Amino acid sequence: MRFRVGVILVEGDRILLANHLDGRESYWVLPGGALENGETLEECAIRELKEETDLKIKVRKLLFIHEGVSEDGHVVVTDINFLGEIIGGKLNPKPEGAYR
Repeated sequence: MRFRVGVILVEGDRILLANHLDGRESYWVLPGGALENGETLEECAIRELKEETDLKIKVRKLLFIHEGVSEDGHVVVTDINFLGEIIGGKLNPKPEGAYR
């Protein structure tokens, strides 16, 4: 089982998305990542956004949870998604992904 924490950041009519590359395929996801051992969901959200974007955020509330199974059927992935608020920093996407 794998847990992924995502954050929805809304500014006006825009939502921040991260572009990930998997081999030659590109896909867009909410910024976030894997929950680490001993970490709370909120701590994970804050850490992942800082690592991926250099933004400092505040977690506002839980919005939705989605559970799925990997294509090979071996891993259950639970996505836990929060509404966040930018409270500092400047968007600085890391080289492995683009942001919109």
